[in-house]
Amino acid sequence: MAMPPLLILTMAMLFMLFYADCVVSLKICPNCGRIPVPYPLSTGPDCGDPWYKVRCNAGTLWLDAMNKSSYMITSINPMSQTLIIRPPGFAKNKCMAADFGSGGVFLDSNLPFNITDTNTVMIMNCSALVLTEYAALNCSSTSICHDYVKGNSEAKANCGTLPYCCWFLTGGTMHAYRIHVRPERCSAYQSFVNLDMDLPVNKWPQPGLELEWVPPVEPKCKLPADCGGLLNSMCLPDPVNVGQKRCLCKSGFQWDPIHGICQDLKCKHGKSCKHKKNKTSMLGGAAMAAGAIVIGLIVTIIIVYKQRKHCEREAEVSLTKAHKDLLSSNSGKLAKFFTSKEIAKATNNFSEDNLLGSGGFGEVFKGILDDGTNIAVKRAKLGNTKGIDQIINEVRILCQVNHRNLVKLLGCCVELEQPILIYEFIPNGTLFDHLHRTTSGNVIQLHPLSWQRRLCIAYQTAQGLAYLHSSVVPPIYHRDIKSSNILLDENLDAKVADFGLSRLGLSSASHVTTCVQGTLGYLDPEYYLNFQLTDKSDVYSFGVVLMELLTCKKAIDFNRDEEDVNLVVLSRRFLKEEKFMDVIDPFLLQEAGKAELETMKALAILAGSCLNEKRQNRPSMRTVVKEIENCAAAIVHCSNCGKFPVPYPLSTDPSCGDQAYKIRCTAGVLWFDALRGSYMIVSINPLTQRMSLRPPGLTVNTCISSDITTQGIQLDEKRPFNITSSNTIFLLNCIDAMLHLQPPIDCAPTSLCHNYIKDNAAVCIKAPPLCCMFKPGGLQSAYMVRVHDKGCLAYQSFVNLDSVHPPKKWPEPGLELAWALPKEPVCNMPVDCKSLLHSKCLADPMRIKRCLCHKGFKWDPINGLCQSAKCPPGKRCKKPKKKAVLICGVAAALGGVSLAIMAGILVYKQRIRQSVKKEVHKNIIKERHEILNAKNHGKSARIFTGKEIIKATDNFSTANLIGSGGFGEVFKGVFDDGTITAIKRAKLGNTKGTDQVLNEVRILCQVNHRSLVRLLGCCVELDQPLMIYEFIPNGTLFEHLHCNLSGKFAPLTWKLRLRIAHQTAEGLAYLHSAAVPPIYHRDVKSSNILLDEKLNAKVSDFGLSRLVETTETGDHHMYTSAQGTLGYLDPEYYRSFQLTDKSDVYSFGVVLLEILTAKKAIDFNREEENVNLVVYMKTMMDEDRLMDAVDPVIKEGASNLQLETIKAFGLLAGSCLDEKRQNRPSMKEVADEIEYIINIAKGEVVSEV
Repeated sequence: MAMPPLLILTMAMLFMLFYADCVVSLKICPNCGRIPVPYPLSTGPDCGDPWYKVRCNAGTLWLDAMNKSSYMITSINPMSQTLIIRPPGFAKNKCMAADFGSGGVFLDSNLPFNITDTNTVMIMNCSALVLTEYAALNCSSTSICHDYVKGNSEAKANCGTLPYCCWFLTGGTMHAYRIHVRPERCSAYQSFVNLDMDLPVNKWPQPGLELEWVPPVEPKCKLPADCGGLLNSMCLPDPVNVGQKRCLCKSGFQWDPIHGICQDLKCKHGKSCKHKKNKTSMLGGAAMAAGAIVIGLIVTIIIVYKQRKHCEREAEVSLTKAHKDLLSSNSGKLAKFFTSKEIAKATNNFSEDNLLGSGGFGEVFKGILDDGTNIAVKRAKLGNTKGIDQIINEVRILCQVNHRNLVKLLGCCVELEQPILIYEFIPNGTLFDHLHRTTSGNVIQLHPLSWQRRLCIAYQTAQGLAYLHSSVVPPIYHRDIKSSNILLDENLDAKVADFGLSRLGLSSASHVTTCVQGTLGYLDPEYYLNFQLTDKSDVYSFGVVLMELLTCKKAIDFNRDEEDVNLVVLSRRFLKEEKFMDVIDPFLLQEAGKAELETMKALAILAGSCLNEKRQNRPSMRTVVKEIENCAAAIVHCSNCGKFPVPYPLSTDPSCGDQAYKIRCTAGVLWFDALRGSYMIVSINPLTQRMSLRPPGLTVNTCISSDITTQGIQLDEKRPFNITSSNTIFLLNCIDAMLHLQPPIDCAPTSLCHNYIKDNAAVCIKAPPLCCMFKPGGLQSAYMVRVHDKGCLAYQSFVNLDSVHPPKKWPEPGLELAWALPKEPVCNMPVDCKSLLHSKCLADPMRIKRCLCHKGFKWDPINGLCQSAKCPPGKRCKKPKKKAVLICGVAAALGGVSLAIMAGILVYKQRIRQSVKKEVHKNIIKERHEILNAKNHGKSARIFTGKEIIKATDNFSTANLIGSGGFGEVFKGVFDDGTITAIKRAKLGNTKGTDQVLNEVRILCQVNHRSLVRLLGCCVELDQPLMIYEFIPNGTLFEHLHCNLSGKFAPLTWKLRLRIAHQTAEGLAYLHSAAVPPIYHRDVKSSNILLDEKLNAKVSDFGLSRLVETTETGDHHMYTSAQGTLGYLDPEYYRSFQLTDKSDVYSFGVVLLEILTAKKAIDFNREEENVNLVVYMKTMMDEDRLMDAVDPVIKEGASNLQLETIKAFGLLAGSCLDEKRQNRPSMKEVADEIEYIINIAKGEVVSEV
């Protein structure tokens, strides 16, 4: 709204009166009629800045454009440096712009004016060419341009009968200086500023085109006298343009480009500088001002009242559009937009009963959508522009990430003055609530968090932050990590929330310089001092959270002693004095075992390192994840006993394993305690649930067992251990009464035990000659091997004895025990069953609470899961067939086919066939759009036009062909802005290839990781859909390993190969373990691993990939036809059709062998039995000849340390290629193992190979 002239006059008089002694500005041009001309606009050579020239003619302001065209200026806003010109409208009785002769609006790019992005432009009378040339145009039949033509009488009269009508939003380089009209494209246009498209056409504002000008710099000068009009300035050399002088402000003054003055830094805007004033001048000026004010106020009140509602509508439209524009710049990924009506209904009009919490940013409400979905609704405070900016920033950040430990964005609402963010509802409040016993909404924490749960929360939070720092491109710094921003879901799993202060980092820079923001008590002091935001700033804040988890004390608490108000200061003091256990939460110490206490100390030390004053001494979040992972593993699994691992459920300490399976560790040796004696454990096999004990042997020079005092070995029947039937037991030095015993005891003279005595127990020859042999079995021998003076005095045992061999070749003596398969886990609360899908915490028949499987599922003790009762593992559920139904179905089908053929002959003629073909093509395009927009959680790929692609690839020139395969071809493409891309095209008519391309778009729209190829967009207009992604210049790993005979690439060093393997493993581990839902690649191979300009690996080709909904597949597999590449395909997947993450692990194992040997996965040039690389390498490993197969490039000149890492790498590949998938490691374990090998190669850890 333009200011009334009298009000402007009054304000100008007051300004001159009170500011005359403070500043003197450059000469402002006089009004043009009743329109003021603010600085820097210039209507003559003696006022304003001549570079900002406008023209005053008969009381009207005009802007002169190029091609001799001029446009009337209807309003000017000096504060936003914008002006609005009136479009020329239509030529008389023609659908043609009045400035058609000059080609439309053409601004001089050398002048400081340009078109803003707030304009909505309708273009009419267009040719068909515009439909394929310009992606930004909306020329659909539902375009609002058609609404304008129908609803505007002038447009309807001139353009109502013409077919093509389009609209677009200005913005970008194409529309910065022109709106072009010409015969071969479009001939007419109309423009509207800040248009609300939801309004009917008759309520649209007057046509206008908004321009903005660049803020002016200080005026040029040659002599000091030239600066006389600008007080407090001097004619000095321009520091930017050499040889140019300008009127630069003196020290203590600052150039104000809006008012054209040197502003005193002490005189803030809106406040006058106090100086002595002449009383006479004051009285005269006051009288004049009073009169002008009275008149001005009367006129102003009338005008303001009339225009208030119009301004409110304009402001609302502008605000909504501004919010949408801000949210649209998300690399092609958009949040879903909710309407204000939906949100008001979901939250019961923001009822206080639904308020979950509030803070400086605003408030969070619980809501329920019409489909029953629970949501959390974040609303900025009214008028709080900072809170609004934070919410908009949060949408931008969350649209770019996907991780199970980050809160999931559902969408936003920008119709209201306060933008609203909608995300998944997390029912169990914040970590702060749970630690400090506060209430948040409906959450009241009744049970303190256990140590295991706190470790899990720390680990999950660290994983989320490590993903933001190390995996996302570009990296993201959260900037406000604290316990109140860590939400806990129904299973008490952690999700990092509140990205309002987050910032995108720069891959090429170590830090981002920004104003300091965060929360007192969590803020990194180094960031506070130097304004440099890095990932280590988040590490510091996370260190404070770790201290909260350990101590249950708040980060800042003024109820503590003055020197201990800050938790960091308190913790550092206790750590330094080695008294940290004194501040640990007493609840944690009550039932803590040795292992738990050790992990508390370890976590405290880790927290201390995170809180180091110097950021370079703090660990990365990835290192923090590893450390917490080690702490958690120390509790679940007992630590090694010397060199022996102690698998679950065996327990050597009250704080680890299952106490029902207790064994003992003494001086690095494992012992099994029987009822009346102890026996050394020599081996453990967790897969068969068995262990071997060493029998006690004979006392010196006698045929009597050394455990005769305890009457042999006797097990406690109440414990889950028993003697297996795999043992062959010899009873020695027996009395004659043993002859009368029934089988299975064999005391005959031909018994095998006599052979044993002759060769291995000569001392027993002198004893009574009777000896017996038996195999344990049944209740009598399941728990004891008894020796006493009324039977036999000695015994010896062998496991899996082959009687064919002579005694000298028998194995070492041993007694094998088995432990019972575990029952369903014991539980106290529903949350204890979270790791066992399809189960619920219920009382079993013995009234013990366990995680019992749901109806339709049964407990599988071997795999530890609730298995579908209808579908046994490895088999599909077969439905009974009914012959009658089948026969009827076949008959009906044959009849239907016959009728269809007859109808087709009669109906399908040539003209109709062509019409149908067009309609089918249209439907295919529509279907592709729907496929791409479905199941993408509100994220969509950018859609490129066919014309853009054809131009970028030079019409798919063979010169731009990068590669081809079964799916189709990949071309190099260069777009108009210079961006180099790779464009994948399915083969013509290959529906399978088409499906793969569409599937790949869907997958890549949901992930963000530095080791995965980045999707830029797609094109679905052509017969073959196209996918456009970042161009990776250094080819594939396959080419580097197998196609480098010409020397195109430098040989890959062992260090580079390790890095490539690790980066690939990290990308796959993210897909399996962090993405929601998990993604299985299904075609991992060396030709799908691309190498960028720095030879960093990026996994590509997701055409065969599959999303796995874990809520429906408790065992994390899905049935699907076996697809992949010969030589890489998991044999168990091929046989059972069960796709799991371990299928990718197998394929990756083949890639590891390729990296190690530089041999192809399948090569028919090798000997027949060695065609398959996996078969060949297994043979070499079995024969202990791994090094013979290693690529000479990495083997020659290798140090002993490098050779050790090569062996370790080969062993890892072998474990990935295990025939049974349950024996293969997860991709996360593979990535960790390769990282460990890399550290060995660096000399950072000692090799154990």
